[in-house]
Amino acid sequence: MGTFSREQVEGMIRSGAITYETMSWAEGQTAWRPLREIIGAPVPPPLLSASHTPVSRKIHPVAAYFLTAGRYRRGIWFLANISNVCGLGLLAAPVADNHSDIASVWLAMIGCFWIYLTTVTAGKRLHDMNISAWFSLAVFLPLAPLFLLILSGTKGPNKYGPEP
Repeated sequence: MGTFSREQVEGMIRSGAITYETMSWAEGQTAWRPLREIIGAPVPPPLLSASHTPVSRKIHPVAAYFLTAGRYRRGIWFLANISNVCGLGLLAAPVADNHSDIASVWLAMIGCFWIYLTTVTAGKRLHDMNISAWFSLAVFLPLAPLFLLILSGTKGPNKYGPEP
């Protein structure tokens, strides 16, 4: 093909035009050899040692409470909803009799947060039944929560995680 500088050869390797196995010749050699023997191939990265510890992908338990990742069994789902109502009720109680604008905004924020938590817990319950959390908005339909309480979940692991 011609005479090339080292930079040109490395550029052709990066572009895929040639490889380190391409037969090459350089001045002073008696035979054609693979390019890796002439310019040297890059050293591959070392293998991970046995002492390497992978980074944990577990979600912190407090953060997990607010995300739909994971699965809830019937009893845990029921208790989570009861604790949401009780906890948010405690936050709403001090301003429940107040008719000011600030109290109305505070109660609206608590109501929105309750809707969010109810949707999240329904998503985890649906994950236990191997159903997408996108269907969790159905929990606001009449009798839908009853089905989440009655129907059993998937035995063993499913596409949403291990059995809780």
